[in-house]
Amino acid sequence: MRLLFIISILCFQISSCSKSDSSAILYGKWINIKNTEDTLEFFKEGSKQIMFDNSLYLRASMSPYINIGNFKKEYTAPIGGKIGVRLYNSNSEFYSYNFTWLEFGNMFSIPVQAIRPQVSALYDITYIKVR
Repeated sequence: MRLLFIISILCFQISSCSKSDSSAILYGKWINIKNTEDTLEFFKEGSKQIMFDNSLYLRASMSPYINIGNFKKEYTAPIGGKIGVRLYNSNSEFYSYNFTWLEFGNMFSIPVQAIRPQVSALYDITYIKVR
C-alpha cells in the first residue's frame, strides 16, 4: 500500500510539470559575455514567457520614437536544442532558433536573429546568468 502511495505521488509530480515550468529556468537577468552592457531578461507576464533585450542600443537611444515593444519577444521553453521566439503581442507562429546550453542553467548561446531580427549577421551571442 505504501509503495502504491509513493508511486502515485511521483506520477502526480511528473504529470504536473509543464512547458512553462521548463521556461522558468531562464527567468532572471543574463549578460552578453562579449559586451557586458547588453543584458537579456526573461520573465513571465500574465500567461506569456517574455524575453526582453535590454541592450545598450535601447538604453542609449535618445529617440522619442523608439518602440520598447520591438525589444520584447515571447518565447517557448528551450527543448531539444531549439527555442521558439515571436514578436511581442503577436499571433504569428513561433520561429525556431538554435539554443545551446553551454553550462546548464548558467550559460547559453543563441543566434543574434532570435533577439534582434533586424541585424543582418550570422553569429551566436553567449549569455551568462547574473541573477
